[in-house]
Order: sequence, then structure tokens, then C-alpha cells
Amino acid sequence: MPDGRAHIGALFSPQSVALIGASPSSAYCRRVLSNLRALGFADERIFLINPNYSEIDGRRCYANLGEVSAPVDVAMVLTPKDAVPMILKEAAASGARGAVVLASGFAETGPEGAGLQKQISSVGDRLAVCGPNTMGLASFSDRLALFSGELPPKVFAGPLSAVFQSGGMLNVFLQLCAYRRIGIGRLVATGNEAVLSLADYLNFYAADPQTKMIALHVESIRDGEEFRRALARCRNNRKPVVALLVGRSARARATVQAHSGNLVASARWEAALKHYGVMCVRNLDEMVNVCSLLAYANLDDLSPGVQLATVSGGDCSWLSDLADRAGLDLPDLPAEIKDKLKPILRKPRFVDNPLDVGGLPRAGDNRFERALDQVCQSPRFSLIAFRLNYPLPFTEAGARPYRVAAAAALRHGKKPVFLTRASEALDDHWMDFFAELKAPFLLEYERALGAIKRVQEHLGARAAAQAEPVEPANERARGWIGSKSNTLTFCEARELLGFYGIPVVETKPVGSADEAVAAARSLGFPVALKVDAKEIAHKTEAGGVALHLATEEKVREAYHAIALGCAAPGGPGTFSLIVQPMVENVAELLVGSVNDPEVGPLVVVAVGGIFTEALKDSATGLAPVSLAEARRMIFALRGKELLLGARGRPQADIDELARVIRAVSLLARDCSDRIQELDLNPVMVLPKGEGVRVVDALVVLKK
Repeated sequence: MPDGRAHIGALFSPQSVALIGASPSSAYCRRVLSNLRALGFADERIFLINPNYSEIDGRRCYANLGEVSAPVDVAMVLTPKDAVPMILKEAAASGARGAVVLASGFAETGPEGAGLQKQISSVGDRLAVCGPNTMGLASFSDRLALFSGELPPKVFAGPLSAVFQSGGMLNVFLQLCAYRRIGIGRLVATGNEAVLSLADYLNFYAADPQTKMIALHVESIRDGEEFRRALARCRNNRKPVVALLVGRSARARATVQAHSGNLVASARWEAALKHYGVMCVRNLDEMVNVCSLLAYANLDDLSPGVQLATVSGGDCSWLSDLADRAGLDLPDLPAEIKDKLKPILRKPRFVDNPLDVGGLPRAGDNRFERALDQVCQSPRFSLIAFRLNYPLPFTEAGARPYRVAAAAALRHGKKPVFLTRASEALDDHWMDFFAELKAPFLLEYERALGAIKRVQEHLGARAAAQAEPVEPANERARGWIGSKSNTLTFCEARELLGFYGIPVVETKPVGSADEAVAAARSLGFPVALKVDAKEIAHKTEAGGVALHLATEEKVREAYHAIALGCAAPGGPGTFSLIVQPMVENVAELLVGSVNDPEVGPLVVVAVGGIFTEALKDSATGLAPVSLAEARRMIFALRGKELLLGARGRPQADIDELARVIRAVSLLARDCSDRIQELDLNPVMVLPKGEGVRVVDALVVLKK
């Protein structure tokens, strides 16, 4: 790590700061000074630098850093862009350890600006530089805000730290967190990342004792390997990360011989984030909901089951639909609890999850509390989410049902969460109330339930990562593939798959029509006949496949047709043919991998066999995936019903399919220095207990 990056901590916890280019006419200068004073950063530790002024607003203004008698830890540069490189060199020479550069007009504008930015990068071995083209950073526990945005009045120090690649979005996120009373530890807008990158800030947060959880906004990733290491550190240090991924790096220039390269192009970084247990959200509202859950509830022992309760019967149907869409488990209450609820609710029949408590919170008796005491005795959930009424203006009488609900849940070891139907504009007193109650408050049903599901998935991924044994590399496979080149034939691919126990359909290479007939007799009719040549990636499109050959005559005819076609001008120079039995299956899938130069080896599973790209139904994971991750990939497919026995079909062997996906991911990890793409397609998934068979395979090696 360059020395400058080692000083990243000084950016957030400086003993003194200098505002270089301070001016009474500068809105940025006024805002930064106002923010520092609002947080209580000591005036005597703030130095104003500008040779054009002797004082600003009654404060001494120095001509340069050399005039300041006290050491300056961090310089905030408020000058136009052309002066920035020289100022940073002077700051480094004076002993400063960090700098924040607000000015724009650098690499984002073209070659001239890129040249200026390169000069900034050159001081990175001595100075930790945030920016340029940034709104700055803040550390609320250190009473520091070198930040050009306006700090909201309700902001306070807390366990959540944020790193955003958009200053404008960070500003909105800060306002939302303050409104929802979510405490912020540190925040930074990375700007152009001339010195410090997204990965550097994430690495710092991973080791920072003040940071307990992290909000991450990603537009582009410049050092994929270091970014992945930072994510791993966050996971290993039990720092939950919630990410809004709004931009992806350029598509890897991988060969498109195989289907899988196209399938993972848009999902690669999301797959990598999820691999490390990151909670990926679609917008800022979802991000704030997840942050509220993490900030106000101890969720380490969160179970899959969730209990919902509301005061509206109509909402129960709506919540049921939304919970199903989110993939939440709404367990029924035990029969003995339901029986005890009947006289309390005064309903002989009712749906217990979501539970309609009707007018009980306003009934004036203790039935609401009694009902919740019964519900919360169920061992089938650990989190209970309520939607009650929010009368305006706020009154203590209106808040009483929430106190009752929270107390009942906590009495029984449950985690209370409160919801709203929509993104409602509530009285600010309600926000203070939920902060006092120390209960997560989530806006809008669908986003709220999605936030709960994402936290559950994060905890599941973390547990799986801790429980999964580390599988050593298969050195025999690595040695074998080291001697190969170009694209493997099917028979070579079959040998490679064998190192990982990946089952391939029985295959017999043949060199004549007579041998093909003999092979068909041995395997049993009907059979498939295929060309096996390095130069033919897609056999079907090249006319190199004949299926359902039920007689010896059909086998001879197919052999001569394929051999003649492949020997024609433009066909491969050398080839062979293979015979395979036809396989009766429940579903045809693709299982493959792509070695992405930034993200790393990815594994993909998709529905459709030869129609995979047309159906566009796939799931992607970063290799190696655990068995649990493999199963999640399977159940993320829209076509999963084909595997579960839809329309009277037998249930597929999902356990063996998950094992094969994991095995492919291990192969992709072990041989990532040699394999560019691997495409097993089709993969025949047989009925439960009968396994999986790979029917065709394409392995493209790096050149």
C-alpha cells in the first residue's frame, strides 16, 4: 500500500484542518465552516489559507501553509482546478497527511483534465487524497465535516458508515438517514478517485472500530481484485454491507463462443457482491430501510419465519402477496395458540399470518396486549412486523399501541419492526418516537419486506461461508489442463470434468459407420450422433448433431451425412464422431463459467438447454459457490417450477444439480488461469434420486 493510502485514517480523524483557497465570497467555504462549527470542531484547529486576504469574518487568514505555526493534518482545497496539483505538493511537503479536493474539471472532462488528474495521483505516495470532483467527507464522532453539502439538523453519530461514488446521492442518503434517525459514523463521496479508491475506503471501514455497518453506492470498480478483498474483510469482520449498484464496468472481452459469456455480462458484479454476503438493493429507499433494520435491531439470530400483524383486513391480502413476491416465509401459528386467540379476537375463524388485529389497539381494554402475548409465544418466528395507525398530529395516546406492541415482542424475545403502507410523510415526532423506542421503522410495505428478506439472505450467506469447509485445489486437474491449448474436444472436456466428479453421459468415440452402429447397439437405441471437433463450438447450428436415431440404418445415414458435411470446404481439418444414448430428463439446463478479468471466475446456471439465450432465465454466482449458494441460484430461476414437478412432471434431482454447480465452480476457481469459458449445455436433470448427466461441453482456454 502506498504511504498516502496508509494515511486514510487521518482524513477522518484529523487534529487540525486547513481550508486552502478560503474566501468570503465562496459558498463552499461558508458551508464547510458552518458544518465544522455545527459539529463542534474546535475553531483553533481550523486554519484559513489565501494570500489575497489577511482575515475572513474576523478570523486570521494565512498566505500559505508555511505561515501556519501548528502542524496541519488535512488540507481541504477550495481553489479552481489548475492550482490543485501545486497546492497538493506543497501540502505534502508541509507534513500534511491528507487532502480533500472539491474542484471538478479533471479526468471526467477529457485528455487535458486527465493530465491534471495524473499530477494529483503523483502525490498519492505521500498524501491520502479524497477526490477530486467530490463533495467531501465527514466523521460525526470526530465532529468533522469537510463536506460541501448541507448537514441536516437531526444528524448524529452512529454505527453506519457510507461510501458513495456520487456526491449528490450521498447528500440525499444523509438527509434520509437523518429523517429516519439513523446514526452516521463516517461518510465519503469518492469523486474521481485519483488516489483513494472505493476499495480503499471499504478496507478502512472493514477495520474501523467505529463502523459497524456500511452503505455502499457503486457506479464503477477500478481495482476488482482489491475490491473483492475489501468485501471479504467486511464479511470476515462481521460488518454488514448494503449496496446500491447503479453502474457496472465495461463487459469483459471474453469469447462469445459459449452461451455463458453473454448470460453473465450484466450480472457479474452483483453476483460478486452477493457472494460476499452484500445486501444488494434497487434504490435509496430500500437502502435506508435495510440500514434502519441493521441499526435498530440485533439480527444475528434472525430466523427465516416472519410474523405480520396489521389493523386492516384488506392489508392482510396485500401483505400476503408482497411477502410471497419477496420470498418471505410467513409461518402459521401453532394450533394451541390459535385456539387461545379466538376468544381474544372474538373471531371463530381468522387467518393468523398476516394477522388482522382490527380495532384491538383502540379498544380501551387489554385484549391487544393479550393477543400479542399469545402470538409471540410461537417458536416459528423471531421477527414480528406491525402496521398500526399513525394519527396526525403525533400524540402519546396514538403512540401507546406501539409501546404495547414493542414491549410484548421484547418480553418474548422477538424483534419488533414497524411498517407503513406507503412512503408516507409522517410528523417528525413519529421519527423521534421510534428512535426512542429503538425499533426499526420501515417505509412502504414492498420495500420493507424486501429489506427484511435481504437481511435474512445476508445472515444466511455469512453462516454458510463460516460453515463451508475450504476445498483445496485439484492439482491433478491443474496439471492436466496445463498441457492443453485452444478449445477442448468433447472427449477432452469429459476427462477434465471427471477430475471433479461431474457426471457425463456415456460416450463412445467412433471412426466409421460400422463403429457407430456397434456403439449404438452397445448403448441401446435410440442414440445421438455428434461431431467432436475443436473448431465447431455449436454443433447443432453446424449440422453436426443427429438425435433420436432408433435404428442401425438411421445411424449409418446420420454418420455419412455428418462426416460429409464436416469434411466439406470450410469444415474442420480433423474431427471425430461420438455416439451417446438419448437421455430422458425432467429439465434441460446450462451450467457454465466465465473467467472475468475484473470480477474473477463466475458460474452460471440457466434454463433451456439449446434455448438458453432465447429464454434469458439465468442466475450467476462468484466461484466457488457453496452448496447453499448453488441451491439459491437454482431457486432464483423463473423456470424452477420445471424442477419442482410442475404439471405432473416428476420432481428433479435438485440435490445432485446443486452438487454439480458447486463442482463446476471449483473447476472454474482451480483453473481460472487457463479457462476463459466453460459451457455444459445441455445438462440433463433426471428425476429425484437419479442424478444429472452432462450431454455436451465446450471448454475455451485462454490464448
